Amino acid sequence: MPEDRGSRVSRQIDRIVGQTIRRWRRDAGQTQQQVAERLGVSYQQLQKYEAGSNRISAGRLYEIASCFGRRVNEAFVDVPAPLAAQVDAIEHRPDAETRELHRNFEALTDSELRASIGGLIKTLSGRRRPQKR
Repeated sequence: MPEDRGSRVSRQIDRIVGQTIRRWRRDAGQTQQQVAERLGVSYQQLQKYEAGSNRISAGRLYEIASCFGRRVNEAFVDVPAPLAAQVDAIEHRPDAETRELHRNFEALTDSELRASIGGLIKTLSGRRRPQKR
C-alpha cells in the first residue's frame, strides 16, 4: 500500500520535535535517565521520543516542555516553512460536503447573490454579526 504524504510529513515533524527535545535536555545538562524519571517513563522511551521513532501525545509534549520551562509551541520552531505548509494543506483538506458547497457557490454568476450568500454564511457561523440598517 503506498505511503500517504501525511504520514511522511508527520514522521519528519516527529524527528524535528525529538531533536528539539534532545537539545533542550542537553542545554539543561540533564541525562535521559534524569528527564525520564521526572516524566515517569523509561529512558528508552525518552530515547525513542528524541529519535522521533515514537510519537509524542499532546499531553506528554506539554509535560516535556514544562520540564524545561518551555512552551509547547517552541517544539515546532525548527519545522521548516515548506514542511509546515504541507501540514496545513493536509489538516485543512475539505470534506465532501465542503467541496460540494464550494462548487455550488462557484457556479453562481450573480455577484450580488454571491455577496448575500457569503454574508449569510458568515452570520450563521458567528464570524460576523448582521449589520443594522
